[in-house]
Amino acid sequence: MTDQTIEFIEQHFSLQLPHPVRIDNSASLSGVIRQWRSPEPKLKIRGTFSPHLPIQIQINAVLDYLTALSICVDHPLAARIIRFEDDHEGIVLEAARRPFARGVAFELDERGIAHDKTQHDFTWLVEAASKPGVILVATRHYLCGMGMLAMEDSLPGLIDAAYMQFYQGIEALTETHELEKAKKAISAADLPNSRDLQIACHQVFSVRHKYFGHGNETSFHEIADRGMLEATRIARQVLVARWLCKALLDARSPSRLFLAREMRIYGPQGSTEFRGQASELEEEFWVDFGQNSAAKANCRTYGKTGAASETYTFLPAPAGA
Repeated sequence: MTDQTIEFIEQHFSLQLPHPVRIDNSASLSGVIRQWRSPEPKLKIRGTFSPHLPIQIQINAVLDYLTALSICVDHPLAARIIRFEDDHEGIVLEAARRPFARGVAFELDERGIAHDKTQHDFTWLVEAASKPGVILVATRHYLCGMGMLAMEDSLPGLIDAAYMQFYQGIEALTETHELEKAKKAISAADLPNSRDLQIACHQVFSVRHKYFGHGNETSFHEIADRGMLEATRIARQVLVARWLCKALLDARSPSRLFLAREMRIYGPQGSTEFRGQASELEEEFWVDFGQNSAAKANCRTYGKTGAASETYTFLPAPAGA
């Protein structure tokens, strides 16, 4: 479909960035700008390159151009690599999209758990996957989210899409879209780490509401666009949602054995993995979801009977900041 779209564009249009392109005060883009990655299709756009203008602004101008064109032709023209080329001088600059790198390990202890889960849970999962129900829905959401994370290098935007898949899996497993009811459902499962699960649930729901929906979706882009550090801080939240979804899914299995293989996201300050501790939400996995408001910062947790037990307060800033 992309090949046909590129062919259509080249046959019917001569792509030209406005000259001069008005970015900030004044600027222009030059040379031949092309989306290229052999053997994938490439798209050539004529424009003007300015060595005096910040590179990011010029790259953003090209991306904005592609975004507008994508809407017109109803097909995502995602640029993996943008090459700025001059007709006479050749390549002036090459900009490659920098994805959030992930690492997924398979440690020895994880292999042992996987072996035991296969022995005890496989038949149950096969049966659950063959009929409508909570497990079928949650399993599909979880595996769809994991698949999206695996493809994130190929298409921008899949980290937030994966987050929503894990979030929907959590909703299915708790059988509610309301935070307090979800935490009570977790408490009723009588898991040894129920408190940490409920605290993680509070953050997952809060992050979802601030960054991924309910009219606040622009917050994700406004904050993520501040730089790689902030973008990584938000991206890490997918590991929290993934961990919670898998913990609740495994809690429903006959063995109740929990296996969430090590998964890391690499950012400017190194790699991080989430292991389900509330203390991690105060440091590497801290994110602003409105903790300056007591209503959002205070997390009520519940005991097995559903009665309130204690209140955990999220920090307004990362520990040590």
